[in-house]
Amino acid sequence: SDSDRPLKSNKPEEPMKTAADFSTFYPAVTSLEKQYHCPLTKEIMVEPMSDFEGNSYERVAILKYLETSTISPVTGNPLYAIHLSPNSALKEKIRYTLKLKECLTSLQNAVQPRPTLPSQPSSTLPPAKPQPREVKYKSLREAVDCFITDLNSGSPTVTIVPLDNSGITSFSYLGIKFRLEVPGGVSDNIIVQTWYEHSKKAAGISSYVVKFNAMFQKMGLGGKLTFRNMNRKYAFTLTQKMDPETFSKTNMRHCVEYFMEMSIKLHNIININDVRRVDKVRLTHSVAAGG
Repeated sequence: SDSDRPLKSNKPEEPMKTAADFSTFYPAVTSLEKQYHCPLTKEIMVEPMSDFEGNSYERVAILKYLETSTISPVTGNPLYAIHLSPNSALKEKIRYTLKLKECLTSLQNAVQPRPTLPSQPSSTLPPAKPQPREVKYKSLREAVDCFITDLNSGSPTVTIVPLDNSGITSFSYLGIKFRLEVPGGVSDNIIVQTWYEHSKKAAGISSYVVKFNAMFQKMGLGGKLTFRNMNRKYAFTLTQKMDPETFSKTNMRHCVEYFMEMSIKLHNIININDVRRVDKVRLTHSVAAGG
């Protein structure tokens, strides 16, 4: 009977979405995505850092670029590492954009019929490429010794002898002596240190150390800087925690170089009659790709 028939809705049925419907969003997302490309790597930034002019770069790329240049790659104006700071807001925008693109791709694949691949004998498939093995060190001392060996095998501006049995080595730069130590036991710390004679100016250095610590954090290097009265001298110390399994020679070099720059600046503040020229400290003349 007519009463048993289901009632038809007057509401028109919505047409099924097609792949073409979702593809209309891609130009807008792609345009937005291009804004997040690093001007150095030409790729989407993962850890963006921005300068005082509002230009953004991939952290590793811009720090490596500034090892050999003091000019902005975008504007040509003077640019130093101290002018950079991590841009967490931009990092979050990039994450949302990539997530949006991923969702659009998933929706498009859901409505697009999957092409059938022709059957192919397994013997004709190309062999899988072996994945490069990451260098992992058994201990932090082994990692630092390897860093020192690589440094000395290149064109070093500073010669550092290997760690002794106590995990200590020393070197000098512009007449200033430095001590590098990797304590034994369960500690994963690297300690770099230099000393200054007592003076009235040395007693007021703490404000500079606060600024240096803030700069280290902004550059993503971590570590802690201290300036303390020890054994009738002032000790300026960098304590940097590093995992031997994820040890990076590039980060190690940056930490030591920036600490040396800061040490020379403190020397010039304390010893106004014995000023040492400081621009950019480089442990090697030729910057090699660090791991």
